[in-house]
Amino acid sequence: MSVVSVPKLTWLVILVGTLGFALGYLSAPAHATTIYSIRVNPGGSVQWLTCTWHGTNGCGAAGDGELDWRGGGIYADTVYFRGWNYRSGSYGTIGSVETEDASGTCYSALATVENTVGGVVGKVEYTHTDIDSAGAKTWNLFGDPDAEYQTEYITNVVDDELTACKNANLWEAAHLHQGHDGSFTHASSNFTTVGTESIYGINDWQYYDSWSY
Repeated sequence: MSVVSVPKLTWLVILVGTLGFALGYLSAPAHATTIYSIRVNPGGSVQWLTCTWHGTNGCGAAGDGELDWRGGGIYADTVYFRGWNYRSGSYGTIGSVETEDASGTCYSALATVENTVGGVVGKVEYTHTDIDSAGAKTWNLFGDPDAEYQTEYITNVVDDELTACKNANLWEAAHLHQGHDGSFTHASSNFTTVGTESIYGINDWQYYDSWSY
């Protein structure tokens, strides 16, 4: 078997080139991390809380993440996805929202929040609402370092419910039941008293999440 001899000068060129590549790679500027966050506010149009934090444990269970708001019947019935969006650095997209019909035992609309790379941030469910009043839709969320307020009409509160919903004792009168899938942090220190509540401000959030890349 023959051995090919590589001249010393060639080895020197290869070594210098490899070292230069490594140094150039190590000295390349780091990618700046962008921080995103969203605060999801109550979605109803009536600023009256009828049941504080609850789930299966009844009103006042702070560990659960669902609230009841007055709506429907003789009250305003429109429901919005509303909240405050933060994006570090500059104004731009932080993600998107897609709504769909999620009716089962009760009428319901589901809003899925995704980040800019398609990952699911969380889901907000608006029970006792009819998505057919607006139709399923998708829209972008925009934020900036000062936080952007954004609102989008998504559905209406129903005036009557499915028989299965009534039989399960989930319906007594028209109202909006707003919950989430557990991905969000809920503001257990907000909305602790039945009655009039602010629902539009940056600190009036019901759910929160943040992410970065």
